[in-house]
Amino acid sequence: MQVGEEGPNRFGALLLLGTVALLVLVMAPSAASMAGSTITTKDWSVSLSWTNPNQPPGSATTISMNIAVTQTVYNLQIMVSGQDLSISSGSGSGNSYSWDQLNQGDTRQIQFVVTTPSAAPVGNKYNVTVAAQSYATPAGLFGARAPWDSPNDKASTSFLLQVTPLPVLPQSPGIDWGSVAVGGLIIIVVAIGLLYLWSRQYG
Repeated sequence: MQVGEEGPNRFGALLLLGTVALLVLVMAPSAASMAGSTITTKDWSVSLSWTNPNQPPGSATTISMNIAVTQTVYNLQIMVSGQDLSISSGSGSGNSYSWDQLNQGDTRQIQFVVTTPSAAPVGNKYNVTVAAQSYATPAGLFGARAPWDSPNDKASTSFLLQVTPLPVLPQSPGIDWGSVAVGGLIIIVVAIGLLYLWSRQYG
C-alpha cells in the first residue's frame, strides 16, 4: 500500500518550523538594557541615556548626556549624585561639570561613569540623581557669585541601579559550549525527522 505524500510533507514543514523557532529562542542575542530621560527648562534641555542599570557589584554604568541650549545661559552645571556610589565625569572633574557661558543653539555632550561598591550585596538598589542648573546673568569678579544670587533654571531626574549576581565563568573560555550543544540538538532533530520520513515512504 502506497502512503500519500500529505502526511510526510506536513511533518517536514512542522519540523522545519520547529527548528527555526529553536534557533531563534536559543541563539538570538539578548538586547542590551537601555533607558533614558530628559530634563528641560525654558532655556535648555538635557537628554540622558544609560545602559545596563542592572550589574554585578563593582561594575560601572555610563550615563551619556546631550545638552541643547535655547537661550543664552551662564554657569550651566550638570551634577550626578548617589549615596555610596563612585562617580566621575568624562572630563575627569568628579561628579559635576559646568560651562561658563552657552549661547542659543549651542550643544554639548558629556558622560559620567557610575560604579557600585565592590562589596555591595546582590539585590541592593542605588538611586542615581542627575541635576542641572544655570543662571541668567554672568558671574561677578573672578567668577564669584553673591550669596543671594540663585539659579533661575533648575531641573533633575533619577533612576535606580540594581546589583545582580556575578556572572558564572565558563569552564573552557575558548569553546562556546552553548553553540555546540544547540548545533548537536539541531542535528539530532533533523536526523530523527529524516528517519521518520524515510520510514513512512519505504516502511
